[in-house]
Amino acid sequence: MPPFAFLLVALSALVLGLYDVCRKHAVRDNSAVDVLLLSSAAGFAAFLAATVAGGGVSAVASAARIPATTGAMLAVKVGLVGTSWGVVFLALRRLPISLAAPVRATSPLWTLLGAVALYGEAPRPWQLVGMALMVAGNVALASIGTGDGWSWRGREMLLIVLGTVIGAASSLYDKHLLSRVGIPPSTVQLHFSAGLVMLYGAVWCVRRAIWPRVRRTPFAWRWTVPLTGVLLVFSDALYFRAVATPGADISMVSVFRRCSAVVAFVVGGLLFRDRHLRRKGGALFLVLLGAALAALG
Repeated sequence: MPPFAFLLVALSALVLGLYDVCRKHAVRDNSAVDVLLLSSAAGFAAFLAATVAGGGVSAVASAARIPATTGAMLAVKVGLVGTSWGVVFLALRRLPISLAAPVRATSPLWTLLGAVALYGEAPRPWQLVGMALMVAGNVALASIGTGDGWSWRGREMLLIVLGTVIGAASSLYDKHLLSRVGIPPSTVQLHFSAGLVMLYGAVWCVRRAIWPRVRRTPFAWRWTVPLTGVLLVFSDALYFRAVATPGADISMVSVFRRCSAVVAFVVGGLLFRDRHLRRKGGALFLVLLGAALAALG
């Protein structure tokens, strides 16, 4: 991987880990739809402000002008990201971050499987070893989670896995948009950020119209709600530029970015006082080691 791309993805991983911690704080026992809408709006506003400051209004106008076919492709990106975030936020309302972080770190496994299925890539021996280690880490995590009262058949665990798989599909699609189609990173980020606000705004309106008030989880304002959106925009800006860098491999970028799980695990686990951190840390180590072997293989 080019050194510049590595630096970008390392910074993206650090910011993404802080984002995971803020996201857990914002959505814990809170209304996921409200948090998604407000954090996405804050992130979109931050992106617009940064774009205007860097290139003026003309930079925003240039990124906004796209052909209909490009708009359709970016709408798919919005659908993937919106669905992934939605189910992950629902899971994190109650799921401990020390369980969620290792599961989210398996994203390279799903990315590799997607590359095999879509592009006909044949896994090399070290990649097979890495995949086995990631599976072993999650088997160990399942045992630890049972001790915490969480089952893989439970709603929250199924949601976090589903969100991770959809997120991996989004990563594969990013490489297609940025490298194969050649859409500029700023254009991708502008349209999918705006699209998320519209998507979650529509969900918020439908929810209020058809869902009885007594059955809705009440919303509580927290300072981490807007900060969640701002941190994600910053992390994504670094990530998009890393993916678009010539010579950057999407599997390597995905692996290094998932090191954000270490930040989320350590900071979040201590902050929220999760139990069995040492045993969960061992499972996370297996997952990250497997991810590294899969990428290097």
